[in-house]
Amino acid sequence: MKKVTLIILIALLAVAAVVLAAAFVPKVFEDRHLTVGITATSDVICFKNSQNEWQGISCDTIRAIAEKTGYTVEFKMINAADCEKLLKKGDIDCYLANTDARKEKTAATEVFLYSLQNVIYKNTFALDNIEPATLKNYTCAVVSDSFNEQYLTEQGVKSIKKFQSTSDVITAVNSGACKVGIIDFGIYLSVIKESEAYKEIMSGVLTDPCPYRLVFREKDAPRIEKLNDSIESLKSDDAYMQILDEYNFDSQQPFMVY
Repeated sequence: MKKVTLIILIALLAVAAVVLAAAFVPKVFEDRHLTVGITATSDVICFKNSQNEWQGISCDTIRAIAEKTGYTVEFKMINAADCEKLLKKGDIDCYLANTDARKEKTAATEVFLYSLQNVIYKNTFALDNIEPATLKNYTCAVVSDSFNEQYLTEQGVKSIKKFQSTSDVITAVNSGACKVGIIDFGIYLSVIKESEAYKEIMSGVLTDPCPYRLVFREKDAPRIEKLNDSIESLKSDDAYMQILDEYNFDSQQPFMVY
């Protein structure tokens, strides 16, 4: 009888162990997993390729940062207006933001990447002095809700046409709908360097950088700290230079760790 009772107890303990494992394993996995929200204004630096896989210089950089921290990464397309709502609900763990590095960063990682702003214009259009004061004289094309739109507004540029993607901005300049376009340096080259459109457009670089970072909930401070350590490590890592090389970027110009 005692033997039967012992066998039953062992069986019950085994079942309990399985139940507990089922309860805790998903939680452990979730804690080591990041769902990153990507908006349309981040296109090209994070985009889906022909195989429906996420790639782009920011996607690859985020993966490199996560790998150093022991996280897996999932990218999710979201509307820019829904960022905070989805973050609060837990539908995403963080989102990619190109916000001003000088603003408060208590709920965000350190800046891990920035791109220099690029002015593009037709070969036939003589624009020698690339300054905000000069741009005030022309209709400027930008991606809607982007850092570039915010920058031009702050500089007092009145005539701004907003588009959904970098490609739309390039098309607007090519067609003559806008005299100049403001996009991120490097992104422009990666999009049209091999295309016919490249032959029709000139470019010049503005001096202000557009920084990128990941925004989290306030309670995720420990996770942010871990990721910041990875970002610091990435600054001197050969893996970062390999990412730049893959996208044919000059590491001293278009994109650099901030």
